[in-house]
Amino acid sequence: MARKWMILEDIYRYLGEEAPRVIKEEPFCRWRFNKIVEGDLDELIISYEDKKNGIIFSCNSEELIDAIFVARTGFYGSEKLYNGLSFSSSREMVGKCLGHPSKSGYSDLGAWDRFSFPGYTVHFEYRVEGDGINMVTFMANDVVP
Repeated sequence: MARKWMILEDIYRYLGEEAPRVIKEEPFCRWRFNKIVEGDLDELIISYEDKKNGIIFSCNSEELIDAIFVARTGFYGSEKLYNGLSFSSSREMVGKCLGHPSKSGYSDLGAWDRFSFPGYTVHFEYRVEGDGINMVTFMANDVVP
């Protein structure tokens, strides 16, 4: 079975892909995704969630992946996450690795930074208690809020 870090390091490459096909391929075919449909006919949002493994594929009405949420809960803090970072990486380490964020802020969930790249954007949500990353979201640039 493929290691999770191998999945995470390149997971942004699934943006724009058909979710029903992606979840049937290795390594996701062994995971248990639940399909959730929300919204109305004007703005239908479909997601495929595997809470045990901490992954949510958020899709448009055509089931093309436009955002991927990766939660700390499904992974060990030391596992490779993205560009040499792990869930145990501090906000300072993220900045040193990726440079100055394109946008930053604070919410009830804690501090966050967003980094824009050609073709996709990465959003880091940091833990309120302690150091490290709570969630990472990979988004197609055309769906970034």
